[in-house]
Amino acid sequence: MHSYLTIYKHVRYRSRLEAKWAAFFDLLGWRHQYEPFDLKGWIPDFLIRGHKEVLVEVKPIGDIEQFEGPKFLNALVQSDRYGTELLVVGHTIFKANESEGKSGPAIGWLGEFFKDKASDPKEAYWFAKAILNRNPNWGFFHALGSYEDRITGIHEGDHHLVIPSDQEVQLLWAEAGNEVQWKGKNAS
Repeated sequence: MHSYLTIYKHVRYRSRLEAKWAAFFDLLGWRHQYEPFDLKGWIPDFLIRGHKEVLVEVKPIGDIEQFEGPKFLNALVQSDRYGTELLVVGHTIFKANESEGKSGPAIGWLGEFFKDKASDPKEAYWFAKAILNRNPNWGFFHALGSYEDRITGIHEGDHHLVIPSDQEVQLLWAEAGNEVQWKGKNAS
């Protein structure tokens, strides 16, 4: 798979997929920063600043099993960012099924942090699908763990969850793609 340098809102992204995620985050109204800092052996692709700060890694994958997590988790464990949750996003938006916890449009897999539940620091991150929520602002939550909205901080069990339709989210994803299409390294 090829990476094409892509310019979006005067920022040069290392790949069109990263630029598409930036455009999607903008459409959702999320504050984010591209390549916010350098950890030992890893530069996170994004830092989302909501109620909780969440690091984001963009990979052209369709399943969390394809994610090579040890490198990233080692970098987190060895840094002052240990405990910051990690969101892994892939090549598209997908649907989470009820058998995997809450169902709805998923943007990726959220590594929720549970310091007290693991003897190995890398095992303190528990990955499950990250489901979109709209109450009334866009946010996301862990499908199997805490339903706390990472953007707004709202947490009332699961009573606050307003799951958007797959169609609404797919339209936003397509719009994000239109925002970055044909904006390669020679685009202005």
